[in-house]
Amino acid sequence: MPPHTPGPWAISKLASPDYAPQFAIYAADERKALAIATNNNAQANARLIAAAPQLLHALNHLQANPNDPAMHRLALTAISAATTA
Repeated sequence: MPPHTPGPWAISKLASPDYAPQFAIYAADERKALAIATNNNAQANARLIAAAPQLLHALNHLQANPNDPAMHRLALTAISAATTA
């Protein structure tokens, strides 16, 4: 599998001529969007997409250290980033 764009990723609201919510997901060190979320759930979708590198990182560490409470906290933090406004 080719490497993904490293995180962290962030979101920003875009001006939309048709008034549909639009959010761009971009890498913090890049100026181009990695993805655009446009629909009624655009902000929630953008949060989930932007949290993907953090979620992957947490899952890899949790898989390697399933009994470590710190890894569970890392996973909970990543879930919160993906689901909380």
